[in-house]
Amino acid sequence: MATDPTKPLEEKDDKNIPQVLKDRNKTFSQIIAEQQSAKPQNSEAATSPDAQEDQGKSKDDQSDIQKEEEEKQAKIREEEELAKKAKEEEKKQAAEIAAQTAAEVLKKQEDEKKAEAARIKAEEEEKARQEALKPRFSGVDKDGKPLPTNYDEIAEEGARIGEERALAKMRAELAEKERIAQEKQQQEQQAKQQQEQNAQAFRDQLKRDLDADEAAIYAAGDLPKIKDPNNEKDPGILAKNYLYQVAQQVNAKRIAEKKPLIRSLQVIRYGRDENGKPYYTPPKTEVPGHDAPVLGSESPGIPESDKSRYDVSRDRKMSISQILADEARKASRRLGIRGN
Repeated sequence: MATDPTKPLEEKDDKNIPQVLKDRNKTFSQIIAEQQSAKPQNSEAATSPDAQEDQGKSKDDQSDIQKEEEEKQAKIREEEELAKKAKEEEKKQAAEIAAQTAAEVLKKQEDEKKAEAARIKAEEEEKARQEALKPRFSGVDKDGKPLPTNYDEIAEEGARIGEERALAKMRAELAEKERIAQEKQQQEQQAKQQQEQNAQAFRDQLKRDLDADEAAIYAAGDLPKIKDPNNEKDPGILAKNYLYQVAQQVNAKRIAEKKPLIRSLQVIRYGRDENGKPYYTPPKTEVPGHDAPVLGSESPGIPESDKSRYDVSRDRKMSISQILADEARKASRRLGIRGN
């Protein structure tokens, strides 16, 4: 189709003219000014309600992702800390076993040396006793054997040999009594050592079980973590003390009633007695800002200042049997039960 040469170029349809031809006759400043004048429209579109809602959702999604990542990292750190503690505990146990084994080897070597020295000494004494039982006559025969020179010498040697035999018998009886006494003493020492080892093994196992129970309760979020171990009023310390106090009271009552002990903190925290009553009842007073209940002034039991209450920092190293025996006496007095 031919164009009308008489029609001015400016009057042609702008839609059919490429942008580069439109801008060809414009200066650079004009082009920049037109682009800047078009920006408010884009900005206005970006600040529309739909765009703001999309931006808000995007920020919320990013916040949720970041929160999930932080929780994931915190859980990983907690698991690493527990694994580290378990590894240190295993290392400590291995060192204790190695030290105990080395001590047993040294003791066995010392016992063997003492036994060998005692054997040599006993042989020498026996040899001396046998020599003392031989007649000591002043004369000798043609073969060099001793012979008495008179009857007095025979009588004297006979009396001397009789005394030696009596002394030998007495020494043998005393040695036998001493051997029996030493053997009994050794058996008592071994039994005492075995009892101490069993008691220590029980305490170590109990500590491992309690630590595992604590970790499980912490992981379930049913016990606030200790933030300041040096602060007696730390909510985590108060809550932990309260849990152990409940365990003491429950077991003291069971001792008084001649029932088996409960050595699991998780059973104390979540379990129920034969009547369906929970062992653990959260204290009435809660520390503001904490989800888990802690020991407060309205909680049941003995006042917090009383030294007879369980305290983690003070009583953790005590024997569990000592703690429970003391609690049993208190429970017996409270319940009016006469102990055996």
